[in-house]
Amino acid sequence: MDEAHFKQADFLTVVPTAFPKANVVIGNPPYISLHNMQASQRAAARAVMANEEMAMNGRASLWMYFVLHSLSFLQTAGRVAWILPGSFVYSEYSATIRTKIESCFSRSLAIMLEDRIFISEGTEESSVVLLCEGYNTGEGEVMNLTSVKGLAELESTIAHWGLGAVVGSEWTGRPQLALAPLPAKEAYNRQLAIATSRRFGDFANVQIGIVTGANKFFVLNNKQAQKFNLADSVLTPILARFKQARGLELSDADLQEMRDGGKRCMLVNTRGHVEMPAELSAYLQTFSEEEKAKNSTFIRRSIWHQPGDGRKPDGFFSSMQTEGPVLVLNASAATCTNTVYRVFFQQKVALQIRQAIAISLQSTFSQFSAEVEGRSYGHGALKIEPSEAKRIAVIIPRRTQLEGVDAAFREIDGALRAGDRAAARKRADTFLIEKGLISSLAVRTIEAGLKRLRHTRIGYRKDEVL
Repeated sequence: MDEAHFKQADFLTVVPTAFPKANVVIGNPPYISLHNMQASQRAAARAVMANEEMAMNGRASLWMYFVLHSLSFLQTAGRVAWILPGSFVYSEYSATIRTKIESCFSRSLAIMLEDRIFISEGTEESSVVLLCEGYNTGEGEVMNLTSVKGLAELESTIAHWGLGAVVGSEWTGRPQLALAPLPAKEAYNRQLAIATSRRFGDFANVQIGIVTGANKFFVLNNKQAQKFNLADSVLTPILARFKQARGLELSDADLQEMRDGGKRCMLVNTRGHVEMPAELSAYLQTFSEEEKAKNSTFIRRSIWHQPGDGRKPDGFFSSMQTEGPVLVLNASAATCTNTVYRVFFQQKVALQIRQAIAISLQSTFSQFSAEVEGRSYGHGALKIEPSEAKRIAVIIPRRTQLEGVDAAFREIDGALRAGDRAAARKRADTFLIEKGLISSLAVRTIEAGLKRLRHTRIGYRKDEVL
């Protein structure tokens, strides 16, 4: 091996003086999260950040440190080309490296691939090709962002950009808006400017569900409760997984169906007992002292067996779904685990308005908004944080337009229970159009943008959910 040109070593430990300055750096770095790195890798990553006088982000993946370190090997006017994971576009920690790139290069372009080109290698994550040129030649420019279907379109896009053409849109805000077709963006922004368009957070607060610290112990099915003779008075209905809520409403009948079907939907509740029932006390004693001492969640509680705050939410919101979010109104006494978000409406928000919000959230307009505010996660699921959920745009009828809300709500509820998300969205759109709250042209235009964003997030191999 010619050691002047090739070195077998951990790239992060290689000093820039080991090679002459390069005019091009290319690479496909490892996609390893910080908590899966070896100790030596974490130490090398810290050193890279220290050299750049930047703070290390606890969520950053190993690829980010590779890209950052590679810049120190470049000569002035140099170029880079990297194959990176979709987290370059969607993750918050990636903002650090994007800002660095924009300040260092005269041009940069990120290209999202909608096809999953590395499925044969065992990963379903989307891929991004990052191109940069003009290293340290003057003032940097805002990065552009675009998406392509597959490798043929990628090749032509790279060639077009290499000729100096402007490709994609300036990435100045949410990446999904930069990726959406221009007509869809314009139609969406026009609708946002109308008074009946609001944000979900204008009406409700969104919080994570109950963190039990030990779901297998606290969340039981009927058979487990009977085994320990636990009465209903010491059990609270709980939505353990969002998919257990099949429509726009969770009722006592739904919970009974879950219970009869053997679903784990009952939370062991030790609150409000003047004297703890003997059966409940006996069940609590089955949790070993050794396991209690190791449980970090229990340690933070004043009473280890009392998870949650005792509040009943007004609704439930999906935190992560392939097909976009759903708001389920709570017509029962149930709470939920932390895999589901709890929704607490402002007191002044009447039932019809709550139903109207749930309807709007199934519409093309709000589903597009959810794509804009959320982010792709792992294999293409749409992940929405509570703060992002509150930013989702909804269309709310005026007081004089509330007639028919309940009927539309029930129809959409039925469509969702039948597993027909497309019919639910169509009915929500029809409701809003008939009320004069959005035009059919706007819906069609925004729908094209919704399909494009979902293709980018999920990939064309799963377009049945679009």
